[in-house]
Amino acid sequence: ARNNFSIILCNTDDLFVRTEYHANQLLKHGIAGLIFMPTAAEPAKNNLIIEKFKQKNIPVVLADREIPGAEYDMVTTDNFHGAFTLTDYLISKGHRKIAITLSTLFSSERTRLEGYKAALKHHHIKIDPSIIFTTEERFIEKQYREFARFILSQREKYSVIFAGNDPIAYIIYNVASELNISIPAELSLAGYDDLAFSGSHPMELTTIHQPIYEMGLESMKILLMRMQGKAAVPQKIILNSHLVERKSVISVNHEKL
Repeated sequence: ARNNFSIILCNTDDLFVRTEYHANQLLKHGIAGLIFMPTAAEPAKNNLIIEKFKQKNIPVVLADREIPGAEYDMVTTDNFHGAFTLTDYLISKGHRKIAITLSTLFSSERTRLEGYKAALKHHHIKIDPSIIFTTEERFIEKQYREFARFILSQREKYSVIFAGNDPIAYIIYNVASELNISIPAELSLAGYDDLAFSGSHPMELTTIHQPIYEMGLESMKILLMRMQGKAAVPQKIILNSHLVERKSVISVNHEKL
């Protein structure tokens, strides 16, 4: 508003068909710039969206997720370090059998998986593929509830679950409650995001805080610079995340696991 711009917000639900529709509608409005969060689609399709705007000389800044091999302005957080920090924290609480669940569709969550594995290796803990529960689909709550049931059916293999994002953690908590599995008394659970209600939820989720506000702020700063015609090589800004310790993770005696 201070720079005399209005904002149009479009929700794609991580569907390429909706992304393409919104892109075409935005081009009809003659927008000055775009902040784009890549969708759950292959890089070529996300590049196709950006090309629509580049052909019109409309600057684009990527937010949160990368497009592999592409050189664009981008603002994200250090997902590797965040996941490493969280896994390291779980290990410090005595956990050695640490399950993880996330979607490999997104660069952010693939990087979190790398951070998780690196922390295990750092502590000389063997990586167990049987407790790495990944999907190759976008997040749909109804479908993920069934996946959560499968994960919890394997509960004897691990003492804690590292959920790739907070919405996944809350679904696991809800399904665990239905199965009379007490969190954290019987099973510890950690998330990633630090959603606004995380501290007030009955579970009080331990998670990694992402600087979402700052991500939007830095994205807008770069976009304003581009819209003002200031030439420079593509920028990549990586913001720091930090651990938020609450009550969903308890200490265990790893020698008994």
